[in-house]
Amino acid sequence: MRTVGSRPTVASTQSPLRGRVEIIQELSGFLSGVRGGGGGVTVLTGASGVGLSRLLVEAQGLAAGRGIRVAHGFPAGPDVDGNLIDPYRRLHAWRQWLTAAARRDPLLITIDDLPRLDPLGLAGLRAFPIDLAELPIRWLVATTLGRHRRDVTAALDSLAKTPGVRQISVPALTAEAVDEIVRDLEMPSAIPVAAQAGGAPALLLPLLTGLREGAPAHVGTGLPDTVHAAVHRLIATVPTAAHRLFVEASVILEPFTVAELADVLQRDPVSVIGAAADLLGCGVWVESGDTIRFAQEITRRVVASELSLERFRHLSRRRVDVKLTRGASPIDVADQLFDVADMGDAAALGILQAAAVATSCAGDAIRWSRRALDLTPVASADWVARHADAVRLLWLSGEREAALELADSGGVRGCRALQSIATLLAIESSFTDAIEVVDAIALSAEHDPARRFDLIAARMEAFAALTGSMSGVRPAPPRQPAVDDAVAGVYRTMRESVESVQALRWSAAVELAGTAIGLADTRSAAESHAVAETRPAALHRALLLGAIGQIDDATADLDRALRVPLGASPRLADAVRARLAYLAGDLSRARTHADRVLASNRTGQYANLADMVALVTAGDCVVRARDVAAAARIRQLATGMAARETGPVRATAIWLLARLAAADGDTAAAAEYAWQVFRPGPGVEWPYWDPAELPMLVRLANAVGDDELARFAVGTAMSLARRSPELRFLTAIATHAQGLAQGDPVLLLEASRLLEAHPRALVRANVIEDLADVTVDDDSACDLLRDSLHMMEMAGASADAARVSRRLRERGAVRTRLRHEVLHRRRTLTPAEERVVAMVAAGASNRETAAMLFLSPNTVASHLRRAFRKLGVRSRVELTRALASGDE
Repeated sequence: MRTVGSRPTVASTQSPLRGRVEIIQELSGFLSGVRGGGGGVTVLTGASGVGLSRLLVEAQGLAAGRGIRVAHGFPAGPDVDGNLIDPYRRLHAWRQWLTAAARRDPLLITIDDLPRLDPLGLAGLRAFPIDLAELPIRWLVATTLGRHRRDVTAALDSLAKTPGVRQISVPALTAEAVDEIVRDLEMPSAIPVAAQAGGAPALLLPLLTGLREGAPAHVGTGLPDTVHAAVHRLIATVPTAAHRLFVEASVILEPFTVAELADVLQRDPVSVIGAAADLLGCGVWVESGDTIRFAQEITRRVVASELSLERFRHLSRRRVDVKLTRGASPIDVADQLFDVADMGDAAALGILQAAAVATSCAGDAIRWSRRALDLTPVASADWVARHADAVRLLWLSGEREAALELADSGGVRGCRALQSIATLLAIESSFTDAIEVVDAIALSAEHDPARRFDLIAARMEAFAALTGSMSGVRPAPPRQPAVDDAVAGVYRTMRESVESVQALRWSAAVELAGTAIGLADTRSAAESHAVAETRPAALHRALLLGAIGQIDDATADLDRALRVPLGASPRLADAVRARLAYLAGDLSRARTHADRVLASNRTGQYANLADMVALVTAGDCVVRARDVAAAARIRQLATGMAARETGPVRATAIWLLARLAAADGDTAAAAEYAWQVFRPGPGVEWPYWDPAELPMLVRLANAVGDDELARFAVGTAMSLARRSPELRFLTAIATHAQGLAQGDPVLLLEASRLLEAHPRALVRANVIEDLADVTVDDDSACDLLRDSLHMMEMAGASADAARVSRRLRERGAVRTRLRHEVLHRRRTLTPAEERVVAMVAAGASNRETAAMLFLSPNTVASHLRRAFRKLGVRSRVELTRALASGDE
């Protein structure tokens, strides 16, 4: 059978379609009713390349299998030379043929690619489905998306008005369907590249066929030449202006807006809109919200390969600038710049370097930094700084041999890189190694090696004071540098902050830590990227703020430090995270982070800042949770450190031993240890001690009867509060210490009030527990103990919770015992003793009682001691409680 503008049609012999089951079912239903009489129209629409023609072939096969006659296009009229036939006579001939054919057998007419029909064919399509609707003729029309000629649009509108018309939208194949096709062909390795076809069969099949048959690969893309040919067929019908826009937009790898594209091309957005609409209409671009992307990554790759290298690099570089002006970060554009930046492009190299220090990915940091160095002329003033940054990033990433090799490759101009290594060694408290690097700097310095040594020694000395690492060799006190050094300034300020803590000036310490951060930030601004010194300064302040209960601010500093990539040892950041979790009352999380830091120690020497913070935190956790096995391990570590180390490391170890001894009930040993750490004179050597430990000292002093230790702890707490009056937490600690020393419920109640809703819940729980001990009324005391118990249980402080639970039980037992015995015991008091205890139980002091009863204070004290023995009480508080219980 002849057809118009097409080929004879036969049943489909191709492989089954994947991902089109529902559409095939719908087409089958469309054909199944044709024998019952009556026509019908189905319109398939989809983007170029989605396989509309293949669906028509499948429908033709379905029709042939059911005995339905198939015609592809309009059948020919009686005359051979179509150019000589009058249009009206041809339409009439077509109508006659369709009528006669449909009366013999049901008929399926398929129209592939509607826009290719000539005006006469479009006119017939508008008329026949309606005029011949009573005949068993089914019309299956395929058309691609996009803007069409007016007569094509009119034909589509007419078809849409046909009674019972079906509209089927044909989407791209799903990822699952693509995978099935690839597996059908036993080519699983092709799955990643097949995904780039965007589910378009017109691209997918040439791609897989070319890969399977070993078709030549295109030089620009590495894809089979069959794919390039398929892409050209796909976009052949795109208007010229749209085609040009399509090619130039291929440098953009991510979704974009029309305005962004216009900026990249340096064109008026209005001039881009029409062509963009054409590309969206035909489906080679897809729209999502305000952004546009390529429907198929393969298409973008193919057309991008056709750009000249010069044009591609120019447009790619423009794309980077546009993204930056629209708020992108250096990290967002670094990979694109990596391939298109030119030698000496200062702006591009600055962006690569900024991305290298800002990323949290060590591999990217090294790659971008080395690329920036490679593209920086050796004679450039920036080469030294970039060389040093590349060395620093290699070192921080653990590639230390590569870092030293790169540093050595710089010759005399590599001194700054060696300075970076020396500073990092100092930060890690590896002072012996640091001095070796400093010696290398002094030997290889191009000018004034003595000044270079002074600068590095100043950095090391400053951070040595901060970390408190007294192990290894320390440099001699440095001479004043001839020229101010920004890095040394940061560490000198941090050193002053540490000295302020030791001098009990907590507010000043926090302020100086903020100054150090500001100096680091100033350096960051000057160098257009974050610098390593920001991290230790922020972590230092985080520890200071956490100790006084400003947990949110401390956490913000921790987050700030973590945003500075590769700025210092990640173990230190993890140790600070552990400490803040402990201070916030989350013992489980604190223990997890602290244990991770300690487990990562490979040297067995716990002498740097990260280890000390983690060790103190782990010790606090095991004491409060009473983990016997872990306590034994920490005691072993601390004993070794106390015997081997000096200065802050030894002080840390001894305080741990004091805490562990107190937890074991050996208060005498604990007090002896405490005197070695907290002593008058030079101040506390460990810079990150906890002010809340001062009331613990008072409690310990009370247990062993050491009035001097109690006075020292109270005096230290009051000095802290006096020198930082704006810090409410320190005022509460001083009030707590005083209340404990004097057994004064008024002071303890005030300390509890000052700590109400405070983030350091365990500190408040301890205050409430101490307040309960001096509270006369058992019901009130038990309420306080229950509040304390709840907070301790919430924090996971099981040892503390067990102690408070025991006191709750004891409080109830005392109340029951006194209720039964107080009347009998009170009868043994003499009248004079009775009068004295009655006054004291009412709240009078010894002096007030003496004045009221016209006795001397010594006589009152003597009566009280005898009354204590007779009633079986040990203090004024127990006396008052006993009499209150007996009166009920």
